[in-house]
Amino acid sequence: MKITKAQARKFLIDYHYLNNDFKLKGKEGILEYIDKVGCIQFDPLDQVGYNSHLVLQSRIANYHPVQLNELLYIDRILIDFWDKNMSIYRTCDLPFFKRYQRDKVSGEVAEKIIEKITEKGQVCSSDFEKKEKIDWWWGPTSVIRYTLENMYHSLELIISDKKGSKKYYDLAANHIDEALLLKPEPFTANQEFFNWMVKRRIRSIGLLWNKASDAYLGIRHMKSKDRNNAFAALLEKNDISMVTVEGVDEPLYIASEYMEFFNKSISQPYKGSCVRFLAPLDNMLWDRKLIKQLFEFEYKWEVYTPEKERKYGYYVLPVLYKDKFIARVEMKYIKKSRTLEINSWWWEEKEIRTKDFQQKLFICINEFMHYLGAERVEYKTEIV
Repeated sequence: MKITKAQARKFLIDYHYLNNDFKLKGKEGILEYIDKVGCIQFDPLDQVGYNSHLVLQSRIANYHPVQLNELLYIDRILIDFWDKNMSIYRTCDLPFFKRYQRDKVSGEVAEKIIEKITEKGQVCSSDFEKKEKIDWWWGPTSVIRYTLENMYHSLELIISDKKGSKKYYDLAANHIDEALLLKPEPFTANQEFFNWMVKRRIRSIGLLWNKASDAYLGIRHMKSKDRNNAFAALLEKNDISMVTVEGVDEPLYIASEYMEFFNKSISQPYKGSCVRFLAPLDNMLWDRKLIKQLFEFEYKWEVYTPEKERKYGYYVLPVLYKDKFIARVEMKYIKKSRTLEINSWWWEEKEIRTKDFQQKLFICINEFMHYLGAERVEYKTEIV
């Protein structure tokens, strides 16, 4: 099947619930979206909310972070664990990621942590003296923090709560059914796991190609040969279907169970005219080379780029209007004064500044303020 770039854009926007009306509501809507895409990516930076919250605010009507936090830390339907780097997904998916589970942690520090939890319940690193240091990913850290993180990655502990950036840990067995924790990995060979993960990533984005891509980050030990074998096996089983897009050299693939939705989407005209601020690690943006091909929009998250080398800014969000990325915006939420600062705005398409766009933009800003709990907005740049 051959389609146009406009049809591909239309499908992706419909697939990710970024069309005119929010169709997802509440915690049920969050679960519906995660069931479709598998996981949403977590990142600890907080300028206008964590990446996971930014993903959901653009899709869930009247979204508030407490909804996701309840699913994670009260209902336990979702869990923080490894998928595409650190991610959030269904707790029942844990057995599929057994190979990412580290060996049980032993030693005096681990015993001290378990003793403290048994005595007082959930703990955070500040509940312990942190004199000893150890080299770690981002530099020296306390042995306590290092051990807590390793016990978490071995699933002896889970993150039982978060307050801001502070993590609280508890025994996994206190919150997750023992049968699920002990359930073995369903894969008998590495290639079976790669096949499953490749399809999961196709579903995460909606359309994806078989070439090196950031979309495949976190699939440990998978080489290009393994990825090629996965695509061949998925095609043979009719688990995925191939489409070609005019002007795109590589074929794209879609999970076959969404072909009916795909055909319906591309056969209908685009009706939406909403504005959405997308997360920097939004699922639809996981393959930025593909986004450049389909949307003619080149996006780089510049938080790790030295300030002098940045083209735009530190924490910049793409602005989607209809089926185009029309601008980039840098904002910051000042919690103390409950103020949303709109600091910088870079146009991609200035001619888009119609009355409809202005109306939809201010609706988007109001919805964004509601999500943050902001009471006022301060414009430090001209946006219309």
